[in-house]
Amino acid sequence: MTVNLRQTAENVISDAIYGMETLDIDALRESADEQTHSAAESVTIYHADCLDIISRYESESNDADVDDMTGGKTYTAGEWREAMNAYAYGVAYSVLSQEVGELLQAIDTAADGLALAADAHGFSDDDEPRISTDCPHGWAAHDREDEQGTHFWSEGNLEGCRAVAVKVAGIWLSYTWTPGA
Repeated sequence: MTVNLRQTAENVISDAIYGMETLDIDALRESADEQTHSAAESVTIYHADCLDIISRYESESNDADVDDMTGGKTYTAGEWREAMNAYAYGVAYSVLSQEVGELLQAIDTAADGLALAADAHGFSDDDEPRISTDCPHGWAAHDREDEQGTHFWSEGNLEGCRAVAVKVAGIWLSYTWTPGA
């Protein structure tokens, strides 16, 4: 099995939102940074995975990040496995940091688009969107989707509430409200 750092980056975001109810992009960014170190450690436990990471992702990594992560330590020939693991960790961390940064940017952009869609659908508050790993309305049928993948629910489908939600970076951002309340 091969290591998929793009999927791992989405998992980092999912783990980073633990305990969050609404989107706070700065707190999410901080939590994701902490999770990125842990994820890089997790994907470099096995030698075969380290070899896979180096062969698949080395060209995508930032050499400066890799040097920082390996600490510039000099290894002897007998420490080649340790050297390989340290280098793979640096490559994984570099690529994950880049991917997580792109996902965070996508979340921030999607949140702005969702706020505009909510306003156009009758929402009139300045709250931050709710954030979750699952669709906030589960199997409730939505009325439509727009070109950006935003789902719209009307009162008939949500027992008197309206909602908009969008899936981005493996998580859901949403607004739910009662019209006229």
